[in-house]
Formats: sequence, structure tokens, C-alpha cells
Amino acid sequence: HTLTRACCCFSHQKSLASCLSKALPQHKKQTTNKERKGKSKRPAHFLFLLWGPILAARMGAVLTRPSVLALGIALVIANLWRTNQKALASEPKSRYSSSASRAHRESVSADRRAPSATPPPKRAKNVRTGAPSYSRGSGANFGRASGAQTDWMERSSPLSKASRNVEGVEVFICLDFEWTCDEDSSGGRRKVRADEGEIIEFAFVIYDVSADRVTCRGQHYCKPQRTPITPFCTQLTGISDETVANAGTLQDAIDALERALAEVRAEERVCCTVAHGNCDLELTLPVNAKELGVRLPKVLRRYVDVREATQNYLLLTGKKGIVVFSLKQICAALDIEMVGEEHCGVDDANIVLLVTKALLKERAPLREIDLDVEAKVFLSPEVTNSNLISPSLCLDPLPFATTGSLLRPWLEKQLGQVVPASSLFMVLGANGRPSGKAIVEFATIQDAQNAFRRLEDGRCFAFEDKERHVKFRPLRLGEESIPRQCQLDDDDGNWPAIIAFPMTAQDLEDLRVKSSSQPTQEQRGCVGTIARWMEEKGFGFIRYKRWEVFVHHTQLRAGLHAKEGLVVKFDIKQWRTGNYQACAVQLAR
Repeated sequence: HTLTRACCCFSHQKSLASCLSKALPQHKKQTTNKERKGKSKRPAHFLFLLWGPILAARMGAVLTRPSVLALGIALVIANLWRTNQKALASEPKSRYSSSASRAHRESVSADRRAPSATPPPKRAKNVRTGAPSYSRGSGANFGRASGAQTDWMERSSPLSKASRNVEGVEVFICLDFEWTCDEDSSGGRRKVRADEGEIIEFAFVIYDVSADRVTCRGQHYCKPQRTPITPFCTQLTGISDETVANAGTLQDAIDALERALAEVRAEERVCCTVAHGNCDLELTLPVNAKELGVRLPKVLRRYVDVREATQNYLLLTGKKGIVVFSLKQICAALDIEMVGEEHCGVDDANIVLLVTKALLKERAPLREIDLDVEAKVFLSPEVTNSNLISPSLCLDPLPFATTGSLLRPWLEKQLGQVVPASSLFMVLGANGRPSGKAIVEFATIQDAQNAFRRLEDGRCFAFEDKERHVKFRPLRLGEESIPRQCQLDDDDGNWPAIIAFPMTAQDLEDLRVKSSSQPTQEQRGCVGTIARWMEEKGFGFIRYKRWEVFVHHTQLRAGLHAKEGLVVKFDIKQWRTGNYQACAVQLAR
């Protein structure tokens, strides 16, 4: 009977010992106790020394049959080999069964304990090996890190706690606000300054990823208390005094958002807020909430900027020279059809959702910034006593026509201190032109922290007929590693880049000419790569140096099938319209 059960177990790839161990309960218990105490296991064949007599005693005369005896011996030998193989496979690597192995282990341990022949160089306190330290030096801080050093900075920087790539998001909250505004008035002051705007439309779209559907759309109008709705605002947004006559408050709109989030159990799930640009959640909403005494939920204090995400995606995929700012430009870059009316809050929120889904489909990284954590970390003693963070602040957004001669006096007035021209820098976008961002470098990190405390809510920057509500914030991950250029190369542009801020209008004009995306003279024998080609439209662009040269399908030599990535030889010719285009395009050899 015991042999029959053993054969059945063995045929089902079960251990023979597991079946026969019932005959030895006491021995199994002792072995288990020894294993718990960390002692070595008994060899597997020790059990077989006992199984043999037990089988013989129970089976008696059955063992006299040669076939049964041969089968039993074969099963015992096979299971003995199989059990020993399992024991060897499960043997811990840290165990040593021979004196040679023990000697090797002792020699390795001795080598690890032995001091190095060349001790590492001494380093300052709070500075890790390989970490770039920051000190004042006319912009030497920018563009110093690259490659593995940049990765190390992103992992070790204290500000990395405030920024992360979102993963496993279950609910996306796409937002868009419209607020009171005014256009430039001839010879007079605006009725609504850039930093005085009040939210008049609070729109959101909640998307459930697992269900793949929109669970709620909200469009809530808010009645302004301090500023009027100007004709320019009505023309831009379609919102008039009649629209908000019976509207609620900002608190009512936020309460509606929280109710919608409660319906999808947002507190129990991973949520991510998405917006277009930094003005909605970093400037307008915090300022309005502070003036009205409204408490903002945590979900409105961290977000992903789809404008930055799209721009980074274009750079990662090699589509250089393309700059996206408006939702229309973002949709064109991602080949998304615009739906609804631009500057309508709920329609813009829908477009933000479409852009988010397109980026997710392309597996583009979405970096979320936590505004509260960013401020807390930047003002913490850890940063004050550390030199791992640049003593700088980023100003965003600025008018593209801003010059250093206009920015310096305004900054000195806001900061109450002298701002040297050597401490101002401009961030160039992917096309080599002003991106609307500036960087001001301070003497110490304490000076930068004091300026951040004073100007955290932003200030209105105005000159001539242009106004912007400018945000002061720390440099974020990726901005410190942007390369710094002393001057622009006429042949090729390494963009984005950081340069000294142009001080005069002529300097700014020279910058625009150098960074022009179109050739400025005729050339022959050029070799470039087709960067974009639209077969249905019959034209595309050839990437040559820093330019993208327009090419029409009529200028392709016979037999040439244009496609992206194809290396071609061509001439650049000025046409009657004054534009420069590619002609005589042929395959490069």
C-alpha cells in the first residue's frame, strides 16, 4: 500500500519523501526545528536509511517479487538523486562546504577591510563626491552638468522631492480658467492689470483611466468682485456681465469640483491634475484664493503642465526647432484636431484632455510639480546650509520683447537691491528665440530665499503696451542642466540654451536674426535631412544646419520618394515672394 501511494505521488511529480514522511512524523518535526534555528539540514539520503526497513516490515513478502523489488529500488534511487539536486540548488550562496571556499571568503573579507593604498581626496562637509557646487561666478552655474552628472543631480537635488514623473494614474483632472482682462489702451491705464485678473470661468473635465471615459464635465461661472468685464474680455472669452449676473463664487466652483471628485472616490485613487501653462494654477488661482480667503484642496496644488510636457516630448523625439505655446500649436504638433472654441474654459479643458491622452499614447513623460513641497524645500534649512542648489530664481512668463535695460530697473525696484547685468540670463526656446523665461542669479542662497518669500505671489511687469503677471520660482529639474552659450553659433544652434540677457533692442534683434529658422541667402550643394514630410499636402521641410528649409514636391528630382529621415542634396533659392526654398532636391551620395 505504501509503495502504491509512493508511485502515484511520483507520477504526479511530487516528492517521494513527502509521501513517506508520514511514517516518520517525529523525525520531520526535529528537522523542521533545526531549520528554524538556522542549523544545517541533514543529508537527504539519511531518511532513506530509515525508509528501507519500514517498507520491508510493512510490505513483507511482496518484496520477494523481483519486479516489485526492482521498481522500489529504482524509485528510491531516482528520488534520492532528485532530492539531492534540489538540496544543492537551494543551498545558500553564503555557505562554504570546503576549506578552500572558507579561505577564499576570509581573503575577500580581509581585502574589504584593508585600507586603500590611495585614500580618497578630502571633501568639504555636506558635499557629495561628483556633486556640482554652486558659487557666484557670472553664470558658471548654468550648463555645467550633463549626462550621468545630470542624472545624479536630479536624484540628489533637494528639489527633486517636489517633482516626479507620474505613473499609474487612475484619474486625470483637466482644468482651464478664464479671468477678467483688458487690452492695451492708447495713452491710458488698463482697466484690469495683468496681476488683477479675477476668475470668471472655472472649468474642469474628470477622466477615469480604468473606465476610459469622462465621468464629469464642469463649467462654473464666478462673479467678479473687484474688476469689470471689459469689451476685450467679452470678445476673447465670450463671457459678459449677463453671463455672470446670477453666477456663484470661486468657493462654489471649488466645492463643485470636490463633489465631482468624491463621486469617483478620488481620495482612494491616484489622481493627477493637468493644465495648460503655469498661469492658471501658479498665479491666478492662488492669488484669487488668497484675496478671498478660500482654501485650496491639495489636488489644486500639484499639476502637470501639458505645454512643457509636449515641448519636452518634441525634443526627445528629435523634432527640434518646433516651439509650442498655445493650445492650437500643441494640437498641430501632436496632430490633434481642435474641438470647440479657443478661450472657452470647458472647451480648452477638453483639449487639455485630448493632449494628455495623446502624450500617454506616445508614452511621453509627464512631470508633476508639487508647489507646496517646492516652496517648503527651497526655504528649508537643508537648502540654506547646502550648496547643491543654484542661488537663482526663474522669472516666467516675460514678454518676448523684454530687454535687460528694461528688466534690470524693474527687478531692482522689486528686490530693493542692485542687480548686476552679469546676473541676468535669458532662456532660449527650442527655436533659438526668447522663451519668455529669465534667470536672475543671487550672491547667496539666502538672498534667493528672501526674494522668493517676498515675490512668491508674482508681480506685474509692464513696459510700453505690454504687461505680464510674472512668477518668481526656483529653478526646476532640467533647467539647471540647460547648456550655457557665450554666443550663438551661426551654423548650428544647440537649443534650448541659456545666454546673457540682451541689454538693448539691437542686441535682441541680432539674436532673432541669428536664430532665424529660415536661410538668409542663396546656397548651392547643401546636404540635409528631411525633417517633416506631408504626403497629402505635397510639401515638407529639410533640416539644414539650424534651419528648416521649405521644399515642394515639384522640386524633387524624378524617382525620388521623399520621406522623413532621408538625406538629400539640394540648392537654396530665393523665390519671387522673398522666401527661400529648396530646389533640385536629389538623393545624397
